Amino acid sequence: MVSNVGVAEQSLPYIYIFGGIAAMLMSIFSGKLSDKFGSLPIFVGFTLLSLVPVLTITHMGFHSTLLFPLCFTTLFFISSSGRMVSGTTLVLSSVGAKQRGGFMSMNSCVQQISAGIAAFIGGAIVYQLPSGKLENYSYVGYWAVGFALLSIVVASRVKSVDSSD
Repeated sequence: MVSNVGVAEQSLPYIYIFGGIAAMLMSIFSGKLSDKFGSLPIFVGFTLLSLVPVLTITHMGFHSTLLFPLCFTTLFFISSSGRMVSGTTLVLSSVGAKQRGGFMSMNSCVQQISAGIAAFIGGAIVYQLPSGKLENYSYVGYWAVGFALLSIVVASRVKSVDSSD
């Protein structure tokens, strides 16, 4: 945001304040939506919604006022929290109550390892020019979109322990 979009460094807290408040409110709302309509359709909806801010943020190579990036980073926080709540609900439904604690420990480990691998790969793809601009950031956006779409395919194959299959 600072190097590629020209957002002042002292303005960055606004991104996290607005995004954090929006994510907190959306977490509550997406949980209610998952209960009412099912976790998979809500997960798919928020995942598809997340593609818009991911592609926009990773392709912002022009200077802008704070308002434009603030809108898309807030949308990213909203879609990410909605996706995580519905995704967690979906995953939890695939495990019986007696195995849930151990399963969640393993799930958390896989999430942390995946985040580390993603950060490593992102760091290998993106580099900083002498001007301070980040180069190849758009490729990270394409990878994120690919994995988001893959997550929809994987999520559609998750079976609930309560299902009649």
